[in-house]
Amino acid sequence: MLRPRDKNYDQHVRTVVPKLTRILARAFQADSLEGACIGASTALTHMPSRLSVWSFGLAGSTILEVPANRLRKDLFAVDFPDSDQSEVGHVWVVAPPFQIVDATIALQNWGNSPIRPFIPDSLVVETEASVITPTVDDLISPLVQKRKLLESEGVQDSNLHNELIPNLSGFNENFPALSLTIGALHLRYCPTSPAMPNEPLEEIMSSSHYRRSAIEIWQQEVVPAFDL
Repeated sequence: MLRPRDKNYDQHVRTVVPKLTRILARAFQADSLEGACIGASTALTHMPSRLSVWSFGLAGSTILEVPANRLRKDLFAVDFPDSDQSEVGHVWVVAPPFQIVDATIALQNWGNSPIRPFIPDSLVVETEASVITPTVDDLISPLVQKRKLLESEGVQDSNLHNELIPNLSGFNENFPALSLTIGALHLRYCPTSPAMPNEPLEEIMSSSHYRRSAIEIWQQEVVPAFDL
């Protein structure tokens, strides 16, 4: 985030990243990658570097609300997973000057939820977001809060998120939570940790439950689009 940038680099990023994000969002949708934000976003941290763009991943909570319709959906950083294979929370990418790059926001198992029509296919946010201080309700699911409430014999703890997520306040000093509005949809992205892949692009999404690996999407979709 502090890496020196000049106007030419920023313009390069503004040209490359929105286009890449749209390409990947369409590819992930075509491959039915519902709920696959971790694999998809780790692919998205590798691909920009091949296009001379520096980026990194963040993991945490993402909260979506349409206040006028009393709608809310949550991807909590601290929650009980639905199954042994499922992950909690959400993962997105930062590619300065862009604060949020999210190619999978529309693919989070929304099903027939009435909030689905308000959610964009992808997000690329530069200056539209405001810094916020996340609360326990942004980071800890009601089920986990209820379990902790029973364990503490009914004593509610508004500081529970700082207890369950080590060094949260220190982390958020450098990687702040952000709030933005898109039409009627309000979103809060609340990071709790970095999310960077250990494996190269050639090994990401290579298991059999993906229709295409990350490198196949790169070769089939990105390379032709950027005339590489």
